[in-house]
Amino acid sequence: MRRIVGAELEEIERQMAEGQRSIEQRGERAFADGDVDLWLGSYDNMLGLRLVFDRRDDLLARGLYEKALVQAYTMVRENTLHVPESVVREMFALADRRRLFAAGDLKPCLGPWEVYRGVSGHGRARRVNGLSWSFSLNLACWFALRNELAAPAILHRVVTDDEVYYFSSQRSEFEAVCLPSPTPPRRHRIGVEEMHKRRAELLERWKAEEKAKPTH
Repeated sequence: MRRIVGAELEEIERQMAEGQRSIEQRGERAFADGDVDLWLGSYDNMLGLRLVFDRRDDLLARGLYEKALVQAYTMVRENTLHVPESVVREMFALADRRRLFAAGDLKPCLGPWEVYRGVSGHGRARRVNGLSWSFSLNLACWFALRNELAAPAILHRVVTDDEVYYFSSQRSEFEAVCLPSPTPPRRHRIGVEEMHKRRAELLERWKAEEKAKPTH
């Protein structure tokens, strides 16, 4: 592979920086126009929650906060460990509950529902009181195992309508974003071997779904 150095490298870096500035300027115009999807989509998705937090007063005043919060929380590609858990809870506490629920894209039948959460690691990384819970045990197993951290486990709880901030089907995850549990979530009795089996089943399903997609 040809090595790029000197003036050529500087020109490439200049063009990339200029392109990024153009994207961010487009995002600022979208924010002014009230298009929160385009605004947040103009930045790295790991920055979404920070952007919403920094502009929370403006978004609240314009009635856009709840839609922006749902988009920013859902779009994070990994997890929300880069944002203190207390800040995430504060952000949801600021929201109007009816607007927040309406901003979700999934409206299942009336509850209660049993939901699952995959956790692993120790300390802050484990987040047993996180807000995102899945309707799928297999998906919870995938989350528990995806980073290959110590002590993977599945938590489960039953939630009612008034405990759910909103539902989401983005990324085919079918999750409920819930108020923190008033009592410690229970640990599911599933073992690690069964977790790996369910994770493999899910990966096979995803592979089949990807293969079935139109290629044009």
